[in-house]
Amino acid sequence: MLNTLNPNPAERRRHVRRKYRTSAHLCLANSQEYFHATTLEIGAGGMSLYIEANLPTATHCIIDLNLPLFHGGWIKLELEAIVVRCIFSHQSAFKIALQFCNLPSEIQSEIQKFVDMQ
Repeated sequence: MLNTLNPNPAERRRHVRRKYRTSAHLCLANSQEYFHATTLEIGAGGMSLYIEANLPTATHCIIDLNLPLFHGGWIKLELEAIVVRCIFSHQSAFKIALQFCNLPSEIQSEIQKFVDMQ
């Protein structure tokens, strides 16, 4: 059950997240505009990252990044997401929280395996 009385975003999540710092690209849906980003954490339901753009809530985007596989190697991910929060963080960077959309179950499973490797 979601706790709607607690303003802490971690309390509203349905999936555990793991810290994961890597470079990524964010492309706005229905646009050629893209941004370089640095990921902060990822889970089976979403992720957060730093980006040098103030994106409105409900903005649809595609995130490209590489994720380590449980048994070694890497998988290149192209994840459809929606912005659920964007706040100014420091200097010219914004911290955005993304919720994945239309995530195939095999990709969700790979992300969950990565989270569980902690």
